[in-house]
Amino acid sequence: MRRLAAALLVSFALTVVPASVEAKPPSICDAVDRGTLCAGPLTLDFDGDGVADSITLVSARGPIGVSAGTTVISNLWGPKVKDAKGALITIRLGKSSRGYLLMDQSGFFDSPIWQQKPLPLEVAKRGSKAFNEFRAEQKAIRHDILVLGTEAGIDIALYWDGKTFKLFEPVEEP
Repeated sequence: MRRLAAALLVSFALTVVPASVEAKPPSICDAVDRGTLCAGPLTLDFDGDGVADSITLVSARGPIGVSAGTTVISNLWGPKVKDAKGALITIRLGKSSRGYLLMDQSGFFDSPIWQQKPLPLEVAKRGSKAFNEFRAEQKAIRHDILVLGTEAGIDIALYWDGKTFKLFEPVEEP
């Protein structure tokens, strides 16, 4: 039953958000032992095709089902993993309707900063100050990015490189 509930939640999170729908502000994730909606959907244009892409942050505390056509990326925060037991980022690229599930097994989203209100999560649109700062250091960043806060106060960027999602961590000291 838990697998079914988590699979339905992930399927829901991967639904396409029409461009005309405004993103709701993030709500705090209430961690339980099954999938729980944490934040989203947020909209941005990761791939630069002019169509809104959606992002949802989900908490998973056990095995989940992944719908057909969804690419699982489990090595952004460390080595590849098999089971989802932490926070997940679900992404749906709007025009192609491709779905991605980014798994965090490192505990990145378990740090105290991710228990705050509001979540340290923001969209940086192409041309914005935050976008330009990341772009100056990482030329592979070409379109909207998701900025994730860290305990050290050095934000990192989640971006699409044309083939897959990548994290950019600036070389800074807190």
